[in-house]
Amino acid sequence: MSMQKRDIRKSIKKQGMFMIYQGISGTIYEIGERLAGGGEGSIYAIEKNDLQVAKIFKPERRNTQREEKLRLMVLKKLEEKQLQQITWPQDVIYDRNGFAGYVMPKLKKASSLTELYSADKYDLRFRLLAAINLCAAVDTVHEMGQVCGDLNPQNICINLDKEDKDGFKVTLVDTDSYHFTANEKTYRCEVGLGEFIAPELQNKMAGLDLKSVSLPSYTRQADLFALAVHVFYLLMNGCHPFACAGDTSPKDSNIVQMTAEAKENSVVTPQPIENIKSGFFPFYGKREGIVIPIYAPEFESLPYRIQKMFIRSFVDGYREPSKRVSASEWKEALSDLSRSIKKCSSVENHYYFDHVNECPLCKVNRKIKSILGKQPEIPQRQEDQEQSLSMSGSMNMNSPYNYHNVGANNYAGYAKQKKRKRVDWGRLVYLGILGIFIMLPVIMPYIAKFDGFTVDTEDAVQSQYKQLIKDAKTAVADKDYDSAISYCNEAILLDSDGIESKKRAYYWKGKALYAKGDLEIAFEVLKEGLDKEGYDKSMALLMEKVMEKLPIETYDIEDITGDESDE
Repeated sequence: MSMQKRDIRKSIKKQGMFMIYQGISGTIYEIGERLAGGGEGSIYAIEKNDLQVAKIFKPERRNTQREEKLRLMVLKKLEEKQLQQITWPQDVIYDRNGFAGYVMPKLKKASSLTELYSADKYDLRFRLLAAINLCAAVDTVHEMGQVCGDLNPQNICINLDKEDKDGFKVTLVDTDSYHFTANEKTYRCEVGLGEFIAPELQNKMAGLDLKSVSLPSYTRQADLFALAVHVFYLLMNGCHPFACAGDTSPKDSNIVQMTAEAKENSVVTPQPIENIKSGFFPFYGKREGIVIPIYAPEFESLPYRIQKMFIRSFVDGYREPSKRVSASEWKEALSDLSRSIKKCSSVENHYYFDHVNECPLCKVNRKIKSILGKQPEIPQRQEDQEQSLSMSGSMNMNSPYNYHNVGANNYAGYAKQKKRKRVDWGRLVYLGILGIFIMLPVIMPYIAKFDGFTVDTEDAVQSQYKQLIKDAKTAVADKDYDSAISYCNEAILLDSDGIESKKRAYYWKGKALYAKGDLEIAFEVLKEGLDKEGYDKSMALLMEKVMEKLPIETYDIEDITGDESDE
């Protein structure tokens, strides 16, 4: 251990319920409120510091490789403007056990980029601005000679305040996972989301994961593929460029002719990841029985220059990744489009590029109505028909996440038809199934984030939680403390919506760590449990035991906040 690290450890003190960390810069950081948490650690406010936050890694995530990488990243100093685009590490911090995390710029008014994909209130003008700013941020990383790697939408934050002078500015986060190179050594990015990973890397993996695939894995060209995917999403009504659908168009206008065979074909339609791997760009290439998603505007609704740039990125770039459009090229081309947007004369929040004569989103609406249009009539009273007419007149179908609700308000136009003697429930069920199939290309990227493509019910999550706590208690009784900690970690990571409280998980994890003699870590776990889950007598008593044995000076909360005269 270096002399510098020993000096850092000696200077660390814990003050009541606050933790004190020291950076390699010599700065002392008093960690306050927990702001957010994730799989690797938690983000904390820094007392008396409104410009920075601290990311404290979970004990099992702290290792020499990560520490070494972050220390090298900190040496690469960024300008103030760059720090507004990238939450680059600014200091590496330590507790008495050693490496603990790092300090980075604090974000304000930050939302995930996915909110922009699906919200009706952000029309093409705002999405174009977001795309320009995203390209600028990625370009900054590339100008530094570095690679983002995992450029999925959860790692891209945006200020969605239309009234803010910094509205729609983009900031890249989770930079500690970036594919970083220094001193001729590569610290690889080991995570990624398939819908944004370049085909050359996906095909290279072939059963391997990002931790074991041979280098180079992520590259600048791989970043440019992911960037083009995001730009396409933003310009094309929230549609993934490799999403497609089965052609279930009937031979005439009678929707009843959509047969079981057509439904079966829609199920086997390739998903975006399959198309990425094979290089099939559905908006450009053609395959029998495959069409673009119903909610997507036509590719020709984009200016010709932008179409060619997407073809370079997805078609030419599949064969030769170096041909993909750079971030700076995208930024320049998109900036030129800001004066080429036209307002639709029919729908308030429809905007489109002025090289076309008709609003592409209105054409999408008509396409949806033509497929789901002639709905079976449900017998109604006159006042119900009038209400339905009012609802359908105000229906907004711009968002791909709303279009499948059209059927709910689409009966008014047929109010004057002859009433049926009974409702054709078979056709209603079929229309529901058709809606699900049409939506698959949109929702699959997000469903795929869940292991096994399943979502537990609240009862199932609660049952799983109880079993994990039972296993942890048994493991503690058997003095198998590592297994107990593992069970508790799994319990803590379960979906909180299905669990009333996770106090027991924090308690048993703290108890296992206490029994192992890992007092510092036990203190952190119990502190996090009390902060996050609220007061618990068992945790509080165990924390007192831990603090009694800690080989460092401790203080009560009253001692920290009391007047000097009381000392």
